[in-house]
Amino acid sequence: LVLCPNGPLCQQVVSAVHGLRDEAGNSLLTAAQVNSSNPPPFDAPDIIVATPAGLMTLLNGPGSAYGRLWTEEGFQAWVKHVVLDEADLMFTHAYSKPVDRILQMLRSGDRRRVEAKLYEELGIDDDLFRHLPRELQVAGWTGGAPALLKAGFRPPNPVAPDAQFGPYWRRQYIFVAATMPSVTFNDVGSQIQYRYPQ
Repeated sequence: LVLCPNGPLCQQVVSAVHGLRDEAGNSLLTAAQVNSSNPPPFDAPDIIVATPAGLMTLLNGPGSAYGRLWTEEGFQAWVKHVVLDEADLMFTHAYSKPVDRILQMLRSGDRRRVEAKLYEELGIDDDLFRHLPRELQVAGWTGGAPALLKAGFRPPNPVAPDAQFGPYWRRQYIFVAATMPSVTFNDVGSQIQYRYPQ
């Protein structure tokens, strides 16, 4: 997923992707710009390019008519890499509401996928995990079963000494900008460091 602040930048990204070709002249990747005016293709492209507001309008509106991928739940499960182009602009008030909504949706999906793996590995359920102290939940989300156990969690059934854990779902977030000041807490660079310390 590549998020751009406006339509012309989205078109530039799509054109750049279509320009990537192998020695025989075949396209290496597919890309599509999506919004409510440009409905998504039924076959998912390798790269989705959209404005934050356009993507949210699609996912919360007619998106489900194009298949599960174009719903919030399907989108969370499918998108593996997220690029915010012009991130310094995307975190300003003009864009922050849809950008925050997309990032929260994706991070929520990240946590759900890690939780599903934890439940399987440790033999626990959603109810037990929801009642854990917040610091144990965060340990599980960020480091999986090893971090959860190291933080002091004791599962109802003892874990075998030779138990293998992971791999865990990890979505890559990439923030691109010419400048990202981080002088004060409200600067874009500081906000990104706070939200995404990895």
